[in-house]
Amino acid sequence: MIRLLVLWIILLSCALPAEANIPPAPQAFSGLIYIQVAIVLFSLIGGAYTIMHRQKPQKKGSAIFGWTWRGLLAVILVFIFSVPEVSFIIALVFGYIALKRGIMMMNWSKRCGAEAKPEFEGVSSKKLLFSGSALALSTLVALSLVFMFYQPWYGRYKDDQLLLRMLKSKLRFGAENKHENGHPYYPRENDQYSHSSKFKFIYGKDDESFTILVLPDKLPPFPYNQLVSMPTFRADQTGQIRMLLVHNNFEECPADAPVVHVVDEKERNSWSDEGQWSRRKAWAQGMPTWNSQ
Repeated sequence: MIRLLVLWIILLSCALPAEANIPPAPQAFSGLIYIQVAIVLFSLIGGAYTIMHRQKPQKKGSAIFGWTWRGLLAVILVFIFSVPEVSFIIALVFGYIALKRGIMMMNWSKRCGAEAKPEFEGVSSKKLLFSGSALALSTLVALSLVFMFYQPWYGRYKDDQLLLRMLKSKLRFGAENKHENGHPYYPRENDQYSHSSKFKFIYGKDDESFTILVLPDKLPPFPYNQLVSMPTFRADQTGQIRMLLVHNNFEECPADAPVVHVVDEKERNSWSDEGQWSRRKAWAQGMPTWNSQ
């Protein structure tokens, strides 16, 4: 239990904010580790181990062996937990054990009293009831974290390259095509993602200005969305890309959000993206992609 608790603390204290947005997220890891810790912790508080030991006494030396293989198994399962296909099975197994233990402790609380059987002597019914209820309820919360943060919601910087390509394409078109008054125009007929709910295009008078909004749409529901964030982008004819981290789906990036990148004339006319690989590497590591060039 101590090893698991230390591992849990290290995981939560060392995880960077960006890493919390890349599945498998620390929230999912902490959910599984918590279930293992909670089983031991609430069993000790409620006195369940005392009752179990009296009902089925262990042979000499078996307790040390039992705790050793259980500890090794728990550590191995935590590492295997990083594989999404296996994580659900592991979570279900530990969740079943925890819920069964919690319900069993609540049932045991009814058997404690003056005329209780020998295995229940000296055990507090209130502690059993409290510990069993707390174990069951907290296990349900932990399981919800495990399942919610292994859902196929996308990482923080999934759409930055697509936005950059669209912006460069529009800027090149505007530089090559102008109105009679000399002002560039940006026809809306070229908007490939105009029917997507993630992208929103706004045009000014005579299509001489434009704004591209990229909205998040894969954040988990409330209240889990408060534990993670995703970027919402804004780009326009000035070549500026603005970004703001939000917790709600379909939240638009405001016009005064911080500028994270500017497409200059050289980059606008270049078909290649010199910073593409550095941003891709940064995105894979959970770091801000626009600051990695």
